Parts: sequence; C-alpha cells; structure tokens
Amino acid sequence: MSISRRDTVIRYAVAALLGAAAVLCASMVTSDYVLERERVLAKIEQREGAQLVRLQLERDLRRLAQVSVGVSTAISHDPDIDQSTFTNIASRVLEVGRNTGNDFEILNIAASSDLVVRFVYPYERNIGIVGLNYRDVPGQREIVERVKKSGTIELTDPIELVQGGQGIVARMPVSEFDSGKVWGVVSVVGSLDTLLSNANRVAAELGLEYAVYKEDSSWPLFGDPSVFAQQPLSLPLSLPSGSTWNLSIVPVEGWPTTPSNNAIIWIGFITIGVLAFLFLTIYDWAAEARRQAAKQLRLAIDGIADGFAIYDADDRLVICNEAYKNFYPRSSKRMTQGTLFKEIIKFGVEQGEYLDAIGCEEEWLEQRMAAHARTDHSIVQRLADGRWLKVYEHRLKDGSTVGFRVDITQLMEARQAAEAASRAKSLFLDRMSHELRTPLAILLGYLSFIEQPSKFPSYKKIQDSCDPKDLAQFEAQLSAHAIRIRKSGNHLLGMVDRILDISKSERQSAINEPELISLDAALSSALGSVDWAPGSKPTICAPGGEPIHVRVDTETLENALTAVFRHCEAAFNTSKIDVAIKKYTASVEIQINAHGKRVPTVLEAKVFHQAFEALDASRGCEMSLDLAIAERLLAQSNGAFFFNRKSDTHDQIEISLQRALLQTNRKNAA
Repeated sequence: MSISRRDTVIRYAVAALLGAAAVLCASMVTSDYVLERERVLAKIEQREGAQLVRLQLERDLRRLAQVSVGVSTAISHDPDIDQSTFTNIASRVLEVGRNTGNDFEILNIAASSDLVVRFVYPYERNIGIVGLNYRDVPGQREIVERVKKSGTIELTDPIELVQGGQGIVARMPVSEFDSGKVWGVVSVVGSLDTLLSNANRVAAELGLEYAVYKEDSSWPLFGDPSVFAQQPLSLPLSLPSGSTWNLSIVPVEGWPTTPSNNAIIWIGFITIGVLAFLFLTIYDWAAEARRQAAKQLRLAIDGIADGFAIYDADDRLVICNEAYKNFYPRSSKRMTQGTLFKEIIKFGVEQGEYLDAIGCEEEWLEQRMAAHARTDHSIVQRLADGRWLKVYEHRLKDGSTVGFRVDITQLMEARQAAEAASRAKSLFLDRMSHELRTPLAILLGYLSFIEQPSKFPSYKKIQDSCDPKDLAQFEAQLSAHAIRIRKSGNHLLGMVDRILDISKSERQSAINEPELISLDAALSSALGSVDWAPGSKPTICAPGGEPIHVRVDTETLENALTAVFRHCEAAFNTSKIDVAIKKYTASVEIQINAHGKRVPTVLEAKVFHQAFEALDASRGCEMSLDLAIAERLLAQSNGAFFFNRKSDTHDQIEISLQRALLQTNRKNAA
C-alpha cells in the first residue's frame, strides 16, 4: 500500500471514529433531553392523579380533626358530663360525618381531664383505657401538656395504639366556655388502615404508588418506602394542625427510563452520521481530485517553457509559472496571488524592468494598461537584460485574462541581422541602379541623334555627296534600328525597376508584420498604380455582403497585384480585362481574364530566374517578368498563383489568399 493511500485510509478511519463518537454523544444527549422532557410531561400528567390522592388523604384527616373539634366544643359548653352524655355527644358527632359520606373509620374518642382518661367511646370496646393516666405512659404526658398549652389541635404521626394496631391521633384542648379554664384534652384515634385503604383505592385506580413523608424526614410516615428513591412528584398535604406532610407519588410502572422514540433517535442520528460520513468522503474525494488536478495543472504550467499567467475578472493574479517569473526577475517578488496586474507592471517600471519605459515611464505604463484592457492583443517587449518577449493576452468569457510570454530574442536578433542584410542589399541595389541607369540614360539620350540623323553636323556634307534615295533608305534603316534599340533600352530600364521593386518588397515583408486589410482597398490601390490605356481599365465583379479581409503585408500584396495588372496592360495592344472575386469559407479567389491582341515579347521571363525555364516548359507557356514578380511576392504572402495562357488573345490568372474571419468581441462590462 502506498503512503498516500495508507494516509487516506487512516484519515477515513479517524473520521469514522470521530463521527461514531459524535453520533453516540449526540444520540445520548438527545435521548437524555427527550427522556427528561417526557418525565416532566409525565409528572404534569400525573399531577391531577396526585391531587386526587392528596384530596382523599386530606379529607380523611380533616374528618379526624372535625370529630375532635366537635366533641371538644360540646364538652366546653357542658364540662360536668358523665359517660352517658359523652357517649351521646360522640355518637352524634360521628353520625354527622357518616351522613356526609365519609367512611373514614374512627376507632375511638377519649376525653381526659387532669391527665387521666375519664370518658371513652365506644365504651364497651375501649373500657380498658378508662382511667389511663398519661403520666404513666412514656411520651404521652408531654404531648397532652403541649396541646393544653398551645390551645390548638395537634395531629400525631402514626402510632401503636394501647388497644392494639396503628392509628393517627388528633388531640384537641377543651376549655370551659364560661370560665375559659382548660378542662382537659379530647383525643380522637383514626384507623391508619382505613386511611391507607381509601388512599390506596384512589391510587390504584390511577395507577400510582405513594408515600407520605414529614418535611424533614426521608423515611415515610406511611406508604411505600421505595417511592422516595424514584424522583417522585411531591405535593404538600394541608393538615388541620398546621404541620406539613409531603405526598410523594410515582406511577406504578415508574417514570419513563428511555424515550418513547429512542429507536428513532438512534436510527436518525446513525443515518445522519452515515450520510455525513458519505458526504464528507465524497467531498474529500472531490477535494482530493481537485487537489490532484490543481497539482497536475501546476506541474503542466510549470512545464511550459513559455511564460504563462492568469488574472481574474478583477485583474488580480491567480496563477503563473516559474518561466513567467524568470522572464521578469526584477518584479517577480510582486508576482503573488491576488496582486493587481497594474501593481506588478508599475513595480517593474520602477525597477527598470522594461527597456522601452526608461525615460517615459508614465506614458509607457498608460499605453501598456490600454493594451492590456483590450480583448485580444499581442505586443513585443524589450527587457533590461536584452531579451525580447512576445506578449499575447486574451480575455476569457468570465472576464479573466490569460497571458503568454514567449522568448523571441533569437528571432529578433535574426530579424535585426536580416534587416541589416536587407539594408546592405538595398544600398548595393541603389548603387547598381545608379550604375545601370546612368549609361542607359546616356544611351537613350544619344538615340535621338540616331533617330534624326539630320541633327549631326556632318549630315549636310553627306547629303550633298549622296544620292537622295540612298540617303533616305539609310535614314529609314537607321531609324528602325534606333526604335528597336530604344524599345530594348526601355525594357531593360523597366526590368531594372522591377528588380528594385522585388528587393524593396522583400525588405519590407521581412520587417513589416502582417495586418488586417480590406481586399477591395488593395485592389483599388493596385489599379490606381497602373497607367491604363483609354477604355482598358478592368471591371471588378465582387460578391455582395460584408467586405472581404485578408491578413498580409499590405505593400507586398499591392505590389503583386500591381505587377499582374501591369502585365495585362503591357501584354496586349488593346485589352479587355475582367476581375472576378469568389468568396469561400477560409479563402478568397481572384480571377483575372485579359483579352486582346498580344504584343510580341522583347525579353522573356526565363532570363530573370533559371527556375522559370522549367516552369514555363511544364506550363507550355511563357510568363512575363511582371507575372514572375507577382508569383514570388504572393508566395511571401502565403498565397497561391496560377497562370494559364488560354490562347494568343487570352491570358487567365488566378490568385488564392487566406481569408481573415472577423469575430465580434464583446468586452466584459465588469
């Protein structure tokens, strides 16, 4: 396993563990939150049941207090009672309670005076406690004395009764109505079993368990002791004595221990965790793919020998390769991501990076930024270290700019050498032209004497000594030779002019850059450069629509077309010339047809170049010097030239050039 793959596996394993831990924590926290909420809702729902249980307990305990108050009140009005009167009072008070529907069992009612039980009801069942002295019962005396002093009712905790069993005792002091003297205490004992039975019945119907605690105790007065450990719902019991007991309840099945939707929570978080892991995995794969693609792109860009850079729509540097920085060593430290193009260029100008900017920094910077703002452009830069760069920049659809920097130092040096050689050649041809033109001019000048012998000083003597017929014949022959000599001289002079035209065109094409020109403009210029005989100027048949454009050196194309038209004018005495233009997708064809009586050729084109001899033989015809010049110049413009002598009265010339298709470039408004 490769290191990168092992690192990826480790990264995914760690991510999976962290994700599992996150899912576990989130599920547990959510479960606890939902469980706590469900418990709160359950307690809210059980509060009504707890109220019913509390109501039952308070009802029974109030029954106990009401009996003690009723008996105490009766005795206070008639303190001199006997057992029979007490029995009557107690039975009547109990009868009132039973009539209200309260079935709480009152075990007995006792009245004590001077800490001794004097009366009891029911008498027969409880006769054993008559005469009981509270002084002899541990803890009872203190309670009775406390009740007498407090003057208020007091409810005891559940106690073991003397007569057996457990009960709850309500003690109420008795004060004589007339004198206010404390007579004694009435004690009413209620059945704890009945109290619990009534409360248990209500709790069972509601599905509850309960226990009653004192406020400062953790052990119940009565009820299930386990309730306290189950986070019960607690309600205060309102007691007649004013003390506080707490009723604590829990459902029989207990509070919820797990959320009702626990499975959904876990499944949901596990699903979210799995989906998140898959999403992060896919995202990581995509990010890794992007990183690898960016790395490969970076390697590919750095592998380009030419300088390459991309600027975003805000003209800030996005990326460039090392070759780009190496071309500009003085300003390379500013070539960082996010730097504006203008800042980089301005810093380079300040550091003297650009040779042409020295001495005119502001003007050069303005021109450079104007060129950079164009959609598509190329310029040549001279750097301070002597190198030459070809700069090409293109605006993309999103407004960003991609730029290339190509080292053309060798090409520029070769071009400079070619220009120097061309200048030397031009100087040589200028001197040769002078050397040729001077004797030709003298020769043609003296031809005027040969054409008119009578201008010679000795002509008078010859005229006197010769037969007039012989002299006239001699003059005619001499004039004919003079005409032939003049024609040949003029042709030779034209040949010299054409050689100079070729030299000039070759020199200009080596220096000039091809440019976009209109074909109609080039044809018009060429037609205007020829001295046409009356009625022989060509007619042009051009297709309609948009103008046709070609990308060539303007002067070279115009000289080639001029040479063709010059041939058509000179090859025929009277000529009719038609020019037809045919437009194709990637090219344009110019067809020239010249008709007329042909003029005999004085000097053939094969004298101009040896290659023309074989070429003429293959064509079965002879090209004039003008056509040879046109063919050579069109070859320099990446054009094709075809010549066909249809007949002695018809020449056909075809010229094919590559079209330059114009594109409407929309500038980014941003």
